[in-house]
Amino acid sequence: MNQILSLSRIANQLNDDACTSQAILNILLNCSNINIGMELSEFKEYTREMSPKMKGLAISDSSLSHEGDEETYHFISYVPAYSKLWELDGLKSGPLEVGDVTATTEWIDVIQLALRTKMRKYGSGGDGGGHDIWFSLLPIVDDAYEKANNEWEYWKSE
Repeated sequence: MNQILSLSRIANQLNDDACTSQAILNILLNCSNINIGMELSEFKEYTREMSPKMKGLAISDSSLSHEGDEETYHFISYVPAYSKLWELDGLKSGPLEVGDVTATTEWIDVIQLALRTKMRKYGSGGDGGGHDIWFSLLPIVDDAYEKANNEWEYWKSE
């Protein structure tokens, strides 16, 4: 997975209908080794010293977050950084630590418990609370073909 540069690039969600854009921007603006293009690079530089609230306002005011109607959806991002798994929720004031990512654990393994807990809390889950919230998981992961090709090239050079 691409290395996270800094969790200081998190923006608060101030626009009710920018949930998807907010979640993806919180990931893209914190990753290294991703060509995010000129427009996002300029936006990243422009918002470099802003607080999360001001970054959220800048996103709301920009053309980066204009989407269709998403009033019934909420998106949360999870990213591995600094040996931890972090939850990036634009409705929260900052990143939330989810758990440890060690040399022997993959971040995807760490997230499973957090997702189960969240789904049990907000889903119907037999709790009698009458909740009926659906969940969709949309992972952004390394390209398996590229990863295998890199390993192949490494072993060919040995």
